[in-house]
Amino acid sequence: MKKLGTLFLAIIFLFAFGNSHDVLANSSTYDSIRKAMIDSQKSKKPIKKASITKKNFSVKAYADEEYLTEKEPNNDYHNANELPLDTFMTGSFTPYDIDRYTVTVPESGTLVLIGATNYSDPIELGFGLIDENDEWIEMDDMLEEDGARLLAYHLEPGTYNVVALDLANYASGAPYVLSASMAEGGGSDIPVLMKPIVNPVDDNDTQVTGKADPGSYVWVQVNDDYVNDGTLVKANGTFSVKIKPQRAGTYIAVTTTDDDDNQSEYTELYVIDKTPPRALSVNTVTTKTKSVTGKTEAKMIVEVKLGSKLLGKATADSKGNYKVTIKPQKKGSKLTINAIDSAKNRKSITTSVK
Repeated sequence: MKKLGTLFLAIIFLFAFGNSHDVLANSSTYDSIRKAMIDSQKSKKPIKKASITKKNFSVKAYADEEYLTEKEPNNDYHNANELPLDTFMTGSFTPYDIDRYTVTVPESGTLVLIGATNYSDPIELGFGLIDENDEWIEMDDMLEEDGARLLAYHLEPGTYNVVALDLANYASGAPYVLSASMAEGGGSDIPVLMKPIVNPVDDNDTQVTGKADPGSYVWVQVNDDYVNDGTLVKANGTFSVKIKPQRAGTYIAVTTTDDDDNQSEYTELYVIDKTPPRALSVNTVTTKTKSVTGKTEAKMIVEVKLGSKLLGKATADSKGNYKVTIKPQKKGSKLTINAIDSAKNRKSITTSVK
């Protein structure tokens, strides 16, 4: 995956400039906003580390770029400083300080916020986005690298507020830098790379397979981590990436990139449960038996059949014991006992009536 190492280097030059004197904020307001900010950035699923690329999420970070300095008071929505797109804003914090900036999104697309501080400064910069109703907007993507954090939001046209604070409340006066920009191409371009077609993956599989653009590189993410380092898609458009067998329900995301830093959309899927119950036994059944008993895995559905006829079924208890009520059967009858899990996988055994 392409590194963003050079993208933020010039931001550090901006820290040499002066910054404003902040206005003290209320501690309870600070605490509530801090909590809401952190909650808005909790991912419901693993962050896709490859989905912010140098091409698709670029900011013109040069030492001679225009920059602005925050002006207090800017602690609420109505007093927010304007943060024009593609500019840099410098600021600092006093105890319990909250800084707000107005950003205007001109068209549907992806807004990218970048925040950075000096490594050595006592400041833990936190920032996020709220709408005109003061509601927090959940991020769609995040990347942290080289002392900077990028947050991506897919938005409709409108006016939004960037909220910034020191998560540790050091109140050191150390400077920070914020920038906002629209991702290149906005939200209307036709993707250069097709979204990968990925075959279903079950808990016995040792590879992820599918189709994608020939000559592109496929990346497979399992939970939080990539399991490969960009696998070349064959000339016929097929790919195969080795993985270890994964538990049912494991999250997998697949994307592709090319040599021009284009990136496809993600194809997301979850590992399918194809493993049948491992344990199943049945006690002796006689012509007088009215309950077929035995043991399997906990909470399995157990059914007893004579040929295709269902004689009865029941649910195994938390220890795997089951008891299925049936009518007495003739001697020599061959019964089939099936244990079925929630994914409809089944294990079967047979027994003859004694």
